[in-house]
Parts: sequence; structure tokens; C-alpha cells
Amino acid sequence: MIVTFRHRVPDAGDFSDPKPRQRFVDAGWTHLHIQSRFNDWFVNADTTALCAVLSDFAAGFTHRAGIGFSMGGYGGLRFSGALALDEVVALSPQFSIAPGVVPLDPRFRDDAAGFDETLGNLAIHARPGLR
Repeated sequence: MIVTFRHRVPDAGDFSDPKPRQRFVDAGWTHLHIQSRFNDWFVNADTTALCAVLSDFAAGFTHRAGIGFSMGGYGGLRFSGALALDEVVALSPQFSIAPGVVPLDPRFRDDAAGFDETLGNLAIHARPGLR
């Protein structure tokens, strides 16, 4: 299974039209694409429920990989535990947007409103030994 994660988008507020990556599908991979409606780094009121669903869904696969850029890279790391990912290609991932964790990085403060530091903590939620 290959899991892709939506990156931060300038027009947050809507979901984009999901399109499977044909090369993965042609190679026999199941492709799951995860989006968040807002640029909240996938940390919101639905995160815990999503983790439970992802864990159940991923249980049937023998190899699980993720790919994401920026917010999507963070998503790959954040959900690597729930998905039991074997590896993640995380391009330019932001490891947190919580002001208490990254006080000198003000770039995503607008997106950080309501960000739960514990729910978004990669030390807690990323899969140990992830490649």
C-alpha cells in the first residue's frame, strides 16, 4: 500500500479531487490519499478517530509506504504509527507548528490555531524504527 498526504494549499477550506497515482496502481499498489480540509497539519477533532480507522485498514497489507511534502511529509510521519508504515519519503517536512515547540518559526501561526501539541507530537505518534 502507498499512502500519499496532501500538502499545505493556499486555498484551504475544500477537499481536492482525489486522483490515484496511476503508476502505483499499475504496479499493483493500493493507493490511499489522505487530505485535511484545512491546513491544520491533520491535527483536529477527527485525528484520533482517523488513526483508529487507518490502523484497521492498514492491517491487511504486508508492505506500507508513505509519501508527503511539507504538511504532507508531516502527515506521513504523524500517521506512520497508525498505518504501521515501513518507510516514508518526507520532503521538507515541518515537524510541528505548535508555537511552544517552534517558537522561532512564525510561518504557520495562522494554521496553528487549535493545534494540539500532544496529539501532534511525532515523538509519541510516529512509528519507532521508521525508515
